[in-house]
Amino acid sequence: MDRPLCIWGATPIPERPGVGRAWLIGTNLGQRHVRRVQRHFWAGLGELHARFPLLEAWAYEGNTLHHHWMERLGFERTGDRQLMGLGAPFIHFERRASECA
Repeated sequence: MDRPLCIWGATPIPERPGVGRAWLIGTNLGQRHVRRVQRHFWAGLGELHARFPLLEAWAYEGNTLHHHWMERLGFERTGDRQLMGLGAPFIHFERRASECA
């Protein structure tokens, strides 16, 4: 594979120490390589949690595929909803680092 599938990471939230806002920019190619992409994400989540015990993310309310991916990766919906951007509804997800070593 010589084309990018996605880039992703987490950005610190200065007013909330230990919390990172997860983000992702993906291409449609990622959907054709779901297992490969998910293995990459699972491996990287440990690195993100080493810096951020709590990861949060906002997903557009109408993007059910995004919600599915978030839940497969261990994020949970908090029930919080917020209008963002041009007034579009987004829902909040969180993922806590495992307490097991």
